[in-house]
Amino acid sequence: MLKKRSIYLLILPLLFIGMNPLFEYSGYIAFGQKLFDQKTAIQPYTENPWYWQYKGKPKVLKGGSNDDNLFQWTGNRLTDHLDLMASLGGNYVRNTMSDGGEGNVYAFMEVKEGTYDLDQWNGEYWDRLRFFLQETHERDIIVQLTLWDHFDLSGENWNVHPWNPANNVEPRF
Repeated sequence: MLKKRSIYLLILPLLFIGMNPLFEYSGYIAFGQKLFDQKTAIQPYTENPWYWQYKGKPKVLKGGSNDDNLFQWTGNRLTDHLDLMASLGGNYVRNTMSDGGEGNVYAFMEVKEGTYDLDQWNGEYWDRLRFFLQETHERDIIVQLTLWDHFDLSGENWNVHPWNPANNVEPRF
């Protein structure tokens, strides 16, 4: 029996930036390339590993949100929420790369209604992620990304999801 697992990836503060062709924003971690200053990255606190340090100083991560995939929010809905969070001392948010809610978009291109091409990206999805990461960065909010929410791939969500073979075109390879 397969265990359902979520893959957690702590973004410190912007791991996804640099993922060409999706992002062209330099100065941050990019899939193994050293594009950041180790002294300023978030990491376990050198004097006590039960805490974090960020920009060389101890940091307690404080966050809260009423949604698990804030990156899907656009415009003022997102920026107002992040402003409120920052004004209350929030400096951390967990973001699930989920696409199963109302108003959410999928990562893949919809080529006809309900049919997706897994070889083509949906630019709006990645624009939303880019906007979210830029806005959290401007507010010094650390982002943890959770990839592949298993709830998106089960139950009723599976029936319409692009990864369901019934909903995607034949691969071109």
